[in-house]
Amino acid sequence: MGRLSDLTNTIDLDGNWDNILLLIDELDTSFHPEWKRRVIKFLNNFFSKIYLKNNIQKTTNKKIQIIITSHSPFIASDLPKNNILCLKLGKTVEKNKINTFGANIFDLYKETFFVDSTFGEFATEKIKKAVSLLTPTIDKDKKNKLYHISEDDEKKIRYIIDSIGEKLIKNKLERMWEDYLNNEKEKNNDIIKRLMNQYDLSNKDLKKFLEGENQ
Repeated sequence: MGRLSDLTNTIDLDGNWDNILLLIDELDTSFHPEWKRRVIKFLNNFFSKIYLKNNIQKTTNKKIQIIITSHSPFIASDLPKNNILCLKLGKTVEKNKINTFGANIFDLYKETFFVDSTFGEFATEKIKKAVSLLTPTIDKDKKNKLYHISEDDEKKIRYIIDSIGEKLIKNKLERMWEDYLNNEKEKNNDIIKRLMNQYDLSNKDLKKFLEGENQ
């Protein structure tokens, strides 16, 4: 907050000015997230005190305009969208599609700060891989679901699902995992039925065979 406290030395608090244009580049650099969340309120209170101290009315010509650059969604969430100009690679882009004031910071990351995902790239890649593996292809002839998952893949998928903290994604993957397990169970049951019919095995014979395999 040292940079903000320096404002008291920069601005004439006695009101001997007509207009002030204050430029602050990367206002919240090195700030703790909690201070990023509070900084706009701090600035608002700071300049409100200047107006009150000098009995400056809003109807006078004395104005203070502040231009801030920032990469923080906390800053954007304290400002209406008409007060925000988005830059991408140094060029102005179309106005915000969402109302930034009071907006969810994850929405702001995606819509205002052009972030492709609110997850880290490594986690995104692993989650997409799990989704891809758990998305079956359909056998057009037999209309069966086909998965291409190895035993090693199963372990990796299970580890990824157990590690995910975002509940919506975790629950979706859990459902896909259950579909996969149910499909494998049905496939195994079909194989067993086919073998029983082929070799004319009873359930008792099959049980003996399986017990022998497991010994």
